[in-house]
Amino acid sequence: MMSDNRYQGTFFEYFSDFQDNRQEGKVYHRLTDILFIVVSGVLCGYDEWDDIYTWAKVPATGEWFKKYISLMNGISSLSTIKRGFSLIQPQEFSTRFIDWMGDAQGDWAKLTGVGMVKREVSFIADPTKTTTETAYYIGSVDDVTDFATAARKHWGIESMHWSLDVTFGDDRNQTRETAAAQNLAVVKRMVFNVLKNETKIQPKTSKPNKRIIAAADIDYHDHLINMAFKQM
Repeated sequence: MMSDNRYQGTFFEYFSDFQDNRQEGKVYHRLTDILFIVVSGVLCGYDEWDDIYTWAKVPATGEWFKKYISLMNGISSLSTIKRGFSLIQPQEFSTRFIDWMGDAQGDWAKLTGVGMVKREVSFIADPTKTTTETAYYIGSVDDVTDFATAARKHWGIESMHWSLDVTFGDDRNQTRETAAAQNLAVVKRMVFNVLKNETKIQPKTSKPNKRIIAAADIDYHDHLINMAFKQM
């Protein structure tokens, strides 16, 4: 860790020592830096890898990053960001996320697992047409059967999915069923929680609009970052 104000907070403590499986001698960007870039981008309303990278490489954004991370070799390339996220084991990432949230917030102390729901929809008007949708959820159900029952009954599941769809456009998201996509889903749930709990500065503002404000207002973005990385 550095001696200045960078890499400070419980988030970095929990996520700074991921095993890096990239080829030794060819690693120029820390995984924690990549993770910070992605979380920050999602907070500002950017949900796709291309959008996150486009936002991150703007010079003003790069200068802002340096308040929190070192970026010794500049901003990661788009391929490096995606590859870094794909090398993190989803189960380990989810477990650490749950441990971190449980330690940071009592309301999340009962989180025990991450589940995936895959829905296939058939259309009566066109029997040949089907669509498939995959969603990831964090909750206190740790049994596969119980989770499946809850999903079928839409008990606490559909409302969360609808909220995430409104906030992040999950049903339009272009990511696929990869480790990177699963890890990005966990990031979105973290950001969703931050936006939900931010009631001090924008108590009556919707979560999607909070993201718009964060993209335009550096002070508000800093406030959300402090919630996500330091206070929680």
